[in-house]
Order: sequence, then C-alpha cells, then structure tokens
Amino acid sequence: MTERELRARTWAGAACTVAQIAATAAGMLPWWALPVTLTVTVVVSRPPGPINPSRAKITRSAGVACVATFAGLIAFRAIGAGGVGPDPTSTLRSLTEALVVLSLIMAPAATTPREHRVWLTVTTGVLVAAAAGGRTSTSALLNVGSWVVLLTAIAKVQTTAAYAGSAVVATVEGTPSQPTRILSLWRSDGLVPVLASLAAATVVFYALPSGLGGGGLARRIATRVSSGPGVPSETRDSVGVDTFGAGDLSLLVRGALPDTPIMRVPWHSPPLWRGTIYRDYTGISWEDGFNDHFVSRGGPSTAVPLISADPAPVGRPETDRVTMVRGAHVTLIWAPGVITHLSGSSSEVLRVIRGDNNVRAIGLVSPATATYTVTSTVPTTRPAQLRKSSGADPSDPIWTQLPTTLPSSIGQLAHQLTTQATTRQQQVADIEGYLRSHETYSQNSPVPGPGQDAVAEFLFRDHVGFCEQFASAEAVMLRTLGVPARVVSGLGYGTRIGSTRLFTAANAHAWVEVYYPGIGWSPSDPTAGAQLAPPAVSHRSTFSRVMAAITAALPGGRLALGVAVALLIMLAGWLVELGRGERRRARRRPAAAARAPGPVLAAFLRLIRHPRAPGPPAAAETAREYLGRIGVPPQADGLIATLEQEMYGANPPDLASTDAAVAALDALTDDAAQASLRR
Repeated sequence: MTERELRARTWAGAACTVAQIAATAAGMLPWWALPVTLTVTVVVSRPPGPINPSRAKITRSAGVACVATFAGLIAFRAIGAGGVGPDPTSTLRSLTEALVVLSLIMAPAATTPREHRVWLTVTTGVLVAAAAGGRTSTSALLNVGSWVVLLTAIAKVQTTAAYAGSAVVATVEGTPSQPTRILSLWRSDGLVPVLASLAAATVVFYALPSGLGGGGLARRIATRVSSGPGVPSETRDSVGVDTFGAGDLSLLVRGALPDTPIMRVPWHSPPLWRGTIYRDYTGISWEDGFNDHFVSRGGPSTAVPLISADPAPVGRPETDRVTMVRGAHVTLIWAPGVITHLSGSSSEVLRVIRGDNNVRAIGLVSPATATYTVTSTVPTTRPAQLRKSSGADPSDPIWTQLPTTLPSSIGQLAHQLTTQATTRQQQVADIEGYLRSHETYSQNSPVPGPGQDAVAEFLFRDHVGFCEQFASAEAVMLRTLGVPARVVSGLGYGTRIGSTRLFTAANAHAWVEVYYPGIGWSPSDPTAGAQLAPPAVSHRSTFSRVMAAITAALPGGRLALGVAVALLIMLAGWLVELGRGERRRARRRPAAAARAPGPVLAAFLRLIRHPRAPGPPAAAETAREYLGRIGVPPQADGLIATLEQEMYGANPPDLASTDAAVAALDALTDDAAQASLRR
C-alpha cells in the first residue's frame, strides 16, 4: 500500500470513528457500546495484508446479511405496531446500529478506492442519523466537526483514485495551455465532495420526517395526493396551521406561529373550535390511531353522520356562518362541537367526509365565495352539570390506554393531586389548577431528550411548555386515574373584530376532551390562565445576534444563509489555492529560466519524434529504459548519464560529453531512418 493510499485509509478510519462519537452523543448509539466499536474501528482501520478473494466475498455477504436482518426486524416491529406504527426515533437508532456494524465488517476488506468510497458512504449514513437525532449544542458541534473529517477523507480517497492504476508520465511539449480560473475551481479535489455533500444533505433534510428535524417530504406528498386531483388544499407549510387534518401531533416541535388569517366566525360563538381528535399517546406525540374508514355524503347541504367514537354530547345545537379569510379551498372543517350538518351555496356540490378523527369537505367553497355554514352540538362545560354526571364509561379501553414505558411518577402525581376529589369534574379541576400554578407557558420551551417521555420532562424537569404540553399532561394524568381523556387540536379564542371572531394561524390550539358519563365528551383547557415563563436571558454573542438579524432579513432565511456561507467558503478556498499556485509557479520560474532545454535533450526528442523511430516511450518509461528497449548497447551508458545530468544535475555536463552524446543520439536517429528505408 502506497503512502497516499495509507493516508486515505487513515482518514476513512478517522471519519468512521468521529461519526460513531457524534451518533452516540445524539442518542443514536448506546454509550456502553462506544468503547467496543471504537476499539474495533482502530483495529480494522490498520493497513490490510493480502486479501483472499473468497474471504472478501464472504465478508461482504455477511455485511449485507447483517443489514437485511436489521431491516427485517424493523419491518416486523412495524407490522406488529399496526396502525400506530413504530417510533421513528427507535427505527432510526436501529438503522444506525446496522450501518456501524456494516462499516466494521467491510473495512478490513477495503483495499481499492471504490471500496473505500463505499465505506465512507456508510459512514455518511451514520452522520445523517446523528444530525437527525441531535438535540444539544454539543451534539451539533460534534456533528459539524465529523462532517469536516468526512469531507477530508472523501477528498483523500478521490485523490488516491487518480493514482490507483499504473502511473503515467506524460511528456509536455512547448508551453502548456493553462485552464481558466473558473475551470480550475471545478477541477479542485475538495469541491466535488463539498457539492455532493450539500446536495445529499438537502435531499436528506426534505426526506426526513419533520419530527426528526427534516422537511417531511413524504407526508407532504401524501397529503397533496390524498386531497384529490384538482383540489388544492392549504397545508401547515403555506398557512402555518394544519388545514388538512392529517398526521400526528408531535410534542417535539417548537417555535412561534405566524399571524396568517384563517377564518372569521360570529363573536358570540364558543371560543374553542376543534378540528382533529388524537387518541394514542406514544411518549413523544399524539396519533389519531383510528381505522381509515370514512362516511361520505354529497350535496350542497348535507347531514353529517355521527360515529361511535364521537357521538353528539348533551348540549345545545348551534349554527355558525364561517368565512374563510384566505379564500382558500376548505378541507378540514372546524366547529365548536360535534358537527351534524354542513352546507355551502346552492350552486356547489359537497362531498363531506366524516372520518373517525375529524370532518373534511371537498368542493365546498371556491376562492370567490369562501363561506359555509356549520351546525354542531356544543357540549356543556358548566361545572354544576358536569358534577352530576353518572353512568358507564365507553367500553373501548383505548381512551385510558398509555404506553408501557410511561414513568410511574406521572401516575403518582395524579393520585396525589386528586386524593380529595369525589367527582370526575373535581379531578379535572384539581389537575387543571395544579398545571396553571406550577407550570409556565412558552412557545420555545426545552425539547425532551432522546428516549425521554415528553410529559414527564414537562412535569418534573422543565416546567415550561405551551398548549400541547399542558393538554398532554392533563390527558395523561387523567388516564392514569382511569378517566377517559383525549387531546384535540383546533383554533382557540381568536381576536374580536366588530361582531366577528378572527382566527389566525397563531390561534392554533390544543386542549383536552374528558368523557363524562351521561353527558359525553366535554372540553377542558388547562393552558387558559397559565403564567407566562420569564423571558430567557440571551447569552448569545454579538456575532450570534448579527447572524440572527441577517437570517431574519434574508428572503430564504437559514437556508439562504447556509447556501451563501457555503459559497463564500468555497470561494475563499479557491482564492487561497489560487494564491498558493501562483507562489509555486513563481518559485519555479527562475529554475525554469536557468534550466532551458539543452542540446542533449533536444537530440533525444528528435529521436523519439522521428516518424521512422522504433516507437515513442511507453507510459512511465524512463529515457534509460527506452534506450535499452530499442537496442542501445550497454557501452552507451555514458550517453545516458550525460542526458540525465543535463536534465536533473546541479551543473550541466562538460562540452565534450555534450557533443559526444548529441552525436550518438543523432546517429541513432539516422540508423532508425536507414533501417526504415531498407524495410
């Protein structure tokens, strides 16, 4: 193995090592396994001896079988999870472990640049997983440093690939044409891996689920496809709030919502307009968990059927006229209660879809009209009536089901808070009061760590959250007491404008619905009345604040800033390399001027260029080897020595040696020409 190849292999091993450290810091690999994997990495990164082809084939097959086994286990777990589906974070952890095992299996058999590139590709997958799972600044710094090492390793392997075959020494005649500076930039060894990494990172970002820090491309595509051909629907990306009613309610998402206007309703209508019901709590999110069966009705005015999961509660019917401010096509229908009737204008045909978790309508309004009328049964919220509820709870135990990994401390706190409660309404009131007095509200609350329960982190570590954390905490604590409870999302409170209530994307809200026997599901909003968290003290440097201001001013935000920084880094690297090249050429110019082509070299060039010569030198063939091949007698060693001294020596040969060498080479040229004529 050459020195260049050894250097490339060392960098590949270093990239594999730092990728494992970054993935472990991000929670994608277990800490206890890190010493073992690092030790094995150091061992397998050493220069390999002769590789047995059969053994190498067995090694590659073992690596493929390992990954296939991991993938099979993940698929088996996904099938067993049914409609709930597997936890994406645990799935990513399993895939990361498979990639690390694969890299350790294939590294000893890697000898060629192609095999080293495959090794680095697997390492790239480990770093992508580390980027998706990272939640701390330490993890982010480790990931950035790991990418630098990986890019360097890719550049080293690419450079090695250029010398993987037999070396070729070319003879340059005259003044070589210099490539333009722009072409020199594109031929840089480091630019190709940088651009490839930027492209790969962009693809990975959009492919990853939004809950893992990505763009959720698959879900966005599925949302647009399922909305039906020719029926555009507003999405969370374009409006700031879910207007389609599909997907889960992640407890890992943070950040303020925009003030995008959504719709106007009468001011006298209830303040909470629900959209989607969530049934299953996973520890990091709420999922609808319902079967994918729908009841569809058509017509300009249609009754919306009730379902067992969402029956009309005891309450008053209310009819409200809704005006969509954006003039957008309506998909998800919000209402202050259980929807029983929906109508548009007489010229429109409705297709109302009553799912288990919400109500949607296709073809309801056009941008010109953007109005509809919804009739719903608004549940009672009067404490006196709720205290009198009696009867049996729903027979389906799903409304009290919790994950087996739920920390027992949550149930202990719930029992402690409700020891004096004698009615369900009092249990709800006690938990609401505790949350409002002990937890604070902030839209930028801390994100739970990998593998941690979001509600437990909110109740016992952070004590800071927004509506989704408050609602989740109440619903989970009620379920530990055996009380049927669920989380719903929708629009809350809004702003009064004349006689109407304006809902914007910033009014997106989540609350709890509690089941009261004999009454039905009734809303409970523990976030209302919660104290605001004190403003976080900014520890950012002046540079950080300047960068934040630049990001806010750029049209593309962080993405535009990242692209601009990447381009500036590449430009700076190119300029540095260009300056180094100029300095190298400047150092070579005096030597080149002092060492002009001599008469012996000119005679040798006449020989090899003669059309009747035995043939040009082969690739990597020296002048001594060429002259020996064409039959120059051994006694001509002085001729070769004179040529080498003229080309490489510190001092030129004497005049007598030069004249003798020139005469000998010219004689060889004449002999070659005469031999060609005789043939």
